[in-house]
This record gives sequence, structure tokens and C-alpha cells, in this order.
Amino acid sequence: MTNRRHFLQAGALTLSSLGLPNLSFSDDKFKDKSVIFVFLAGGATHYETFTAIPTAKDKYRSVIDYVPTKHGFHLGGLWEKIAGLSDMYSVVHSFTHSNAGHQSGTNWVHTGYNFNDENQGAIQINPSYGSIISRSFGSNNPVNGVPTYVALSKIFGQNSAYLGSAYNPFTFDEQGKKSLTLSIENDRFVNRKDVLRMLDTRFTEDRSAKILDSHKNQAFNILAGDVNKCFEISLESEETKKLYGDNAFAKQLMLARRLIQNGSRFVSAIHGGWDNHTDIQEALGRMVPEVDNALYALLTDLKNQGMLDSTMVVVSTEFGRTPLNSGSDGQGNTRKPGRDHAPGVTPLLIAGGNYQGKGALGKVDANGFTVTDSPYHPIDLLHTILNHVEINPKGQFIDLSGRPRYIIDGESKIIV
Repeated sequence: MTNRRHFLQAGALTLSSLGLPNLSFSDDKFKDKSVIFVFLAGGATHYETFTAIPTAKDKYRSVIDYVPTKHGFHLGGLWEKIAGLSDMYSVVHSFTHSNAGHQSGTNWVHTGYNFNDENQGAIQINPSYGSIISRSFGSNNPVNGVPTYVALSKIFGQNSAYLGSAYNPFTFDEQGKKSLTLSIENDRFVNRKDVLRMLDTRFTEDRSAKILDSHKNQAFNILAGDVNKCFEISLESEETKKLYGDNAFAKQLMLARRLIQNGSRFVSAIHGGWDNHTDIQEALGRMVPEVDNALYALLTDLKNQGMLDSTMVVVSTEFGRTPLNSGSDGQGNTRKPGRDHAPGVTPLLIAGGNYQGKGALGKVDANGFTVTDSPYHPIDLLHTILNHVEINPKGQFIDLSGRPRYIIDGESKIIV
């Protein structure tokens, strides 16, 4: 587990451990434009999620039927709740890439860049969307200290790569929870702050020293304050708790909304179990209603809170699936049919921001197997996310070796 909140251990406070890119960013940057990234791990089928085509033939048809939306496209038949919310989102039928590996596909959809397992091993070489946002705005909200980038579940591709470990996600596990609280009595902690203030008096006339001192005060205020309460969904209203229900994944999304509302800029949540080579109908019968209910609650909550315009919700997976197979495992054992890996059409739903009620973007063939018009790739998803949070996609960072790197190196476009 990578945890970059070492600055929260009293007595070990440094400005570099705050992970700040500079000393002069504005608090206003933490008041708007955020992303909740929902990842369906395992390779969710596009035929039964967001590229469901009722007129498709045989093995291309959804095994869970279809449900229409008023914007002219269909979802798989068990997505009944979010089908009624199509004013709040768009689906991207033409989201595509060419890597059918779980780890490599996951990395591509989390970073915008392809990943060659053979040449790179298990080393992530491009930063995730969340890490780019954290590097751009600082790893913590300067007002209350809530982490800019939070991963509620961990998966390959979420880290910061050449940006440095300061911009890895804050992971909400037991160690993460512990790092949000003081490990010494508050009186002793305040005394340490007084000692540092006395040592710094000779620098009070220097402007840079004053800025440095302001960030030191910020870190002390994080520890002495209530940032841990931002993670407490028990403090939500009874009405909100009822909306999300008792499901663990739905509670992840409630926490994601709570964190965004309190100053986080990128929060990722994961729902696993989508690698359905066999028995896909049974698996979808369990999983789809769970995710449908959770997404319905999240979008409804964001709308109720007045946050849907400023919060982009991205729902995707590492790749789509093939037409229905025979169900054989290749060893003479016959099971119920499923679908294999196929990245040519990868599920993507974008809600909030500028993507409310635009319908289906891009086109696929009559059976939903091949993109036929306006292909969009993971690098375009990166560009789209950066555009939403108002980061220049052609900007540069300095990597750990001192070398300048473009955020997007090459061609890309906004998904429209």
C-alpha cells in the first residue's frame, strides 16, 4: 500500500511531503470541477451495458434483454433505474482500444496510454488521471487538507509514475484512516508548532518564508482539525443514507460524493467481478442491479446537492467482450455461455458536466462489434477529463529525473 500522507505524522512535517507543485496556487481551484471515476473491473460486457442493440443478431444480442432511454439508445435490460436518468449522462458507443489484457487494458483506461506487459513488466510508466490532477492542484485541499486524489479501492494503473509518489492516491484503508488523526496529545502538538514558530522568526521579512510558513500552518491545521470527518458517511442525513441503501459499493459512491463535496478533485471506486467467460447471464443478474442502484443514487444525489454540473462521473472498464461463446472451457467441460475479451468496443458512460443528455456518442456496426464512426480512445478520455477540470492537455511537468514531459504527447481530442 502506497500512502503519501507521511506529513501527517507529527514531528516529520516538511513542505515536500505536502506534495505541492508550487507555493502560490489559489484556494479557488478547490471549489469546483471534480471527477468520480467508477471502474467495472474484469472487463464489463458492452452488449449488456451501454452499447446494447435490440436489433443485433444471435450471439450479439443482450442476454438480459434491453431497456430504452428517451435519448434514443438502449441499455442492457437490468439497468432500469439509470435508464430513466438519461438527461444526466451520455454513453460513448465508439470508445475503443486494442489491448485485451486485464492489467494492460486497465492501465490504458486509467492513464490514456498503452501498456506492453512484456517490455514493461508490472511497472506503470504513465501517471493516472487522478495523479495528473493531484500534481496540477496540489495533493491536498489547502483549506481543510482533504486529499485531492482518493482511491477507495486499488487496482493497477492508478499511481503517479514519473510524477513521484507524492501524487499517488490516498488509499482509504486502515493505515489511511490512521494517518488522518493525531498520534500525540493535542497540547503537545500545539507546543511543537510554537517551537517551530520561534525558530522561524528570523525569516519573517522574507516573502518566500512567509509562504512556506502558511503551508506549515496548513498542515498543522489539517492534523488539529476535522479532515477525518470528511470520510465519515455516518454523518450523512438519514434521507441520503436511505437513497444509497446498505450495499457496500453504493456506500463507496456515497463516500465519493462526500469527498468531492469536501474538496477532493478525483475519487475512484471499483466494482469487480466482470470477467464473465461463462455463466454471464447469471453473473449479470447479480451485478447489474447492484451497480444500477448505486449509480442511480449517486447521480440523483449529485443533482440534489447541486453538484452535477461541476462533477463528471466516468463509468468504464478495461475492455468490452466478444459475441456469446459456447460456454466450453476447452477441457471438455460445458458450462453456460459467456463472452471473451474484446477491446474493440469498450463500455463508457460519462455523466454530469457537459455530458448531460447528449445521447449516444459515436457509432458502431449493426451488431455493436466494430466502431464505424468517430472513434474515441483512452487518450481522448484523458483529454476530456483534463478539459473538464480546466487543465491544459498540452501543459508540461518535470519528471523525477528533471526531464520535461508533456501531459499528452501526441494527438488527442475531446469526446463530443
